[in-house]
Amino acid sequence: MRKLFFVILFSTSVLNAQLPFFRPFFSTTERELGKLFFYEVINLISEDTSKSRVDINFRIANDLLTFVKNPLNTPTYIANFTVSAEIFDRNGNSIARKVFRGYRGTDNYEETNSKDIYTQGNFRFDLKPGNYRLTLIIEDEQSNQILKRERNITLKQMKPNSFETSDLTIIQEKIENGDTIILIPTNIGNRVNFGKGFTAYIQFTDKPDEVEYTLIYFPEFGRKKELIKEKIDPEKIKNNRQFLFRENPGDTIFTYLLVPSKPQNYYSLFIPVKGDSLDLGEYEISLSVKFIDTLGKEISKTFSKKFTVEWIDMPFSLQNLDYAIDILEYIATPDEMAKLRFGSPQARLIKFKEFWAKKDPTPNTIYNELMAEYYRRVDYAILNFATMRERDGARTDRGKVYIIYGQPTKIERKYIPGKPTEEIWYYEPIRRKFVFVDQYGSFKLTSVETYEP
Repeated sequence: MRKLFFVILFSTSVLNAQLPFFRPFFSTTERELGKLFFYEVINLISEDTSKSRVDINFRIANDLLTFVKNPLNTPTYIANFTVSAEIFDRNGNSIARKVFRGYRGTDNYEETNSKDIYTQGNFRFDLKPGNYRLTLIIEDEQSNQILKRERNITLKQMKPNSFETSDLTIIQEKIENGDTIILIPTNIGNRVNFGKGFTAYIQFTDKPDEVEYTLIYFPEFGRKKELIKEKIDPEKIKNNRQFLFRENPGDTIFTYLLVPSKPQNYYSLFIPVKGDSLDLGEYEISLSVKFIDTLGKEISKTFSKKFTVEWIDMPFSLQNLDYAIDILEYIATPDEMAKLRFGSPQARLIKFKEFWAKKDPTPNTIYNELMAEYYRRVDYAILNFATMRERDGARTDRGKVYIIYGQPTKIERKYIPGKPTEEIWYYEPIRRKFVFVDQYGSFKLTSVETYEP
């Protein structure tokens, strides 16, 4: 049972500290808005060889929207919004515009604030190759609030004999359903979620004769590292499938399809990547490609695409290295704490990772489940056990017990006239109960007892 990990592995100690100002340390994601709204722009090969295809994919969490009571009663809460994508040429003239009208409904109030329930959508434009300006606007109809994003985009000329490639599309799941291949993109703004494998999808205008794939890592400290370099069998690159976007009921799942078709004017390639071996940070996929033109001449080209491995739902207590180390006092020895606190940020980060590597239940993968669970518990304690005297709930007695032992099997409150309120936490698997007494608004641990369930 996961909640028992800490009972066996860790010992405890006490340190008082104020709740810190959390600043991103491990991740480059814009943490709040970055977890609620993502969009990505992907230049693909159009069936119309005189044009270039651009897909604008977006993902909006419920928590970004304003839900109101439904006057029709069912569902209880509703949100309405629009997303518009408009393309301008270099002179500022609007040349294309599309609108997505979104609706969310739920009977569960907690879902209205969810960061994990999304609406997803896609805009496709087929335009002449060139430079453009994209404006993406989300308008919340209940609050009339507007979120606007703008960026420059360049659409390449991609037609037969141009020896070009599309942008890389990051696929989180690839499912074969008969002759059809279902592709579920990550759709988190050219990012890959930490600990997750993925597949890179790429289109070529012409059939390559040779392809070599290289994966490069750019660590926060130190030089770039070449992780993978291998040749790809050109026979895996085919043009017998059409790449389509599929509408999905409720718009909560975003999928592309590769369906059998007559020969297309583009060739498709999949590159599987084991995400469980990729640390947080910046990466680059590089393709060295050799084509043979109609005259038999060899043409060599190199294409590259950068992406970021991010821990999108990283516990916020893990975003500040100083705090992440300080809160280890509950499970680390004084000697370990002294070593963790000493040195430059780079040195302390290395020692911090080494500390958790020793406790990793799956050492062959980069994602440490035990560390993630520990800091998820810290997050919960910060938010749920704060008092007037101690703003950081993780520094209270209840927070400390929760972090070490997890969610109690049962919680009981006793209200006795003339006496402070008691809160008793029962942990049946270890047959222990923790008694907290309300002393001036702070529940202090007064006893730890064994009991028979």
